[in-house]
This record gives sequence, structure tokens and C-alpha cells, in this order.
Amino acid sequence: MTEGFPVNPVTLTMLRERARVAGLLAGPDVAPLEVVDVVELEILEGTEIAGLSLLDALEAKEKAALYRSNLRDFLIMEYELMRPSRIGSTLWR
Repeated sequence: MTEGFPVNPVTLTMLRERARVAGLLAGPDVAPLEVVDVVELEILEGTEIAGLSLLDALEAKEKAALYRSNLRDFLIMEYELMRPSRIGSTLWR
């Protein structure tokens, strides 16, 4: 898909359920399935400067109210991420 996989509460819940039924990603030390696209990785790359790593973000998302949303929406809402000043000062959307 040219625009990436449509990660939203419905699709993520379905993917997680299918993985559970298939016995995939099961175990006490395995986190829930996440779908992360390149743009979200770039956002995270920028947040690592502020001390938030990919692992930190995924662990925080797992416990958050927005745990079924895509990673981008979680990061924007939970951490109130702003665009770098060279781009503009609005929230990333």
C-alpha cells in the first residue's frame, strides 16, 4: 500500500486476536503486537534526543488509554509532540 497499513483500533485489535488464536507472540515476556511504519520510526528518532527510546514508547503505549491506536497518535497525544521549529510549531497530525 502506498500510504502504509491502516493501523487503527479495529485493525490492531484484529491483528492481535489473530496472533493470539494462532499461538504467535505468546509468552510472559512478549509484548502485544504493534505495527510501526517508517514515519513513526522517524518521529521516534526525533524523540530519542529527548530521551524516549522505541522500547520506552512501546512500554508506555501498552499501559496507556490509547493502547489500541497507532503509535503516531499515541506519541502525539501522550507526549504532546511538536514539529521541530524549522518545520513549524503545530502538533504533528
